[in-house]
Amino acid sequence: MKDYNGHSAVFKRTVDFNRRVETALGLSRGDPLPQKEYVSPVNQGRFSVIGKLENTVSMLQTARINIEKMKGWLIEMKVFLDKERNRSSWAKIPASVINNFLSDRMSCLKVTSEKVSFEGRLLLNGSSGVYGEAVGDDLRFIRGSARVLTSEELGYPITVYQEAKPAILRGTGEITENAIRHENLIALSSGKQEVRYKIRDDDTPDRLIVNLQRCILDHGLDISVFRTKDNHLLFRHNQLGSRSSFQGMSDKTRIISHIPGEYKAAEPGLDVNGTIGSESAHGDGGFLIGDKGNKKTDGLVVFYDGVIDYPGQVVGYVKVKQNGVLVPLDSNESKMEILSIPSVKPTILAAGVSNSSGFTDLSVIRGNTESECRDSIRMILWSITYIDFLLDELKWKEKIYVDRAVELLRSTIRPQSAGDELLYLSKDKAKDMVNQLKSMLTPVSVMKVTSWK
Repeated sequence: MKDYNGHSAVFKRTVDFNRRVETALGLSRGDPLPQKEYVSPVNQGRFSVIGKLENTVSMLQTARINIEKMKGWLIEMKVFLDKERNRSSWAKIPASVINNFLSDRMSCLKVTSEKVSFEGRLLLNGSSGVYGEAVGDDLRFIRGSARVLTSEELGYPITVYQEAKPAILRGTGEITENAIRHENLIALSSGKQEVRYKIRDDDTPDRLIVNLQRCILDHGLDISVFRTKDNHLLFRHNQLGSRSSFQGMSDKTRIISHIPGEYKAAEPGLDVNGTIGSESAHGDGGFLIGDKGNKKTDGLVVFYDGVIDYPGQVVGYVKVKQNGVLVPLDSNESKMEILSIPSVKPTILAAGVSNSSGFTDLSVIRGNTESECRDSIRMILWSITYIDFLLDELKWKEKIYVDRAVELLRSTIRPQSAGDELLYLSKDKAKDMVNQLKSMLTPVSVMKVTSWK
């Protein structure tokens, strides 16, 4: 698929840019010219680093352009499913049509994430970031930062002291036909969202569960409702962790409330608690994240939604390899940092998002039923949110490297004292080089360069 080969106009401009800068400085790829202008070793280092920074910027631009394409396909998927949801009935379009559409867009996402490259280096499949693989039931690798170090062959052990749990609300009184006849309203609230369900005349305990669940989903609350064996209403948040809180109320009876008409808070959820590679980590729902400052696992993220037999159980291992790109930050390359571009493969996107359809990640979504379509929309929205975050992150790194290149360029051209080594660069050539750089700079950075006189 030639549209997804990852070679953009940015890359072509990069090669030409380097050649023109070398010409402006009096450098040559072939034999030295008899009257070649002198360039100090210090400035040779600066120009080399400027070139590497510009190359890194072009690589980031290539990554961002293709991630934007992926975001576009995700939006198409969401719009398609939303359109079907807004019909009078989901059944008006065959499930095969929905699944074929999702499969087509998923193929585009998969090919782009696996094939996009820059100068022969794959960008979006973990080959320019942290590649990870989890070994263990209910354990998933999610992401690694530029600070994560490659693990040994076995991988980093994942030790869990507390498993993640969702917030749960159990009704106070039994749900009987008599209680339903005396009730007129059930309400649920989570954050700024509130759902009010008015009891129907034909509601039985079983019908109430079905109708109440439909009402909750239609109003966007990510909560499931059940009937327990001892005949009580049970509400469970579909996302794990302490941040997914909610409350419920029954207006006239104790079907939910302790005191009719008053809200009853759900039992709070719990975040996973454990360590990664014997280093400290903090939990957010089922996500376990290596703490800042860790020597090996700073920013390493795994997901675990299983049940432990005892606190301190090793639930598996995560093998990781750091494939980030080394980027120089000063003229003699004594200061370096790792640029790590996370994988955006569909098998990584939306991994760990709880749902009633059993979807483990974006790659397996489908639309055979109304419930699956709803969960597919949820997985797509999570993926779009993550990609928006990643695009902002890459754009921020791009600006840092552009600004650093500008700083090095200005320090190279700036007049030096008589005791320093001088770069004999004419005013016209200096202006020419600045103009060449403009093609890769943001408007703000262009203003910084052109303000030099």
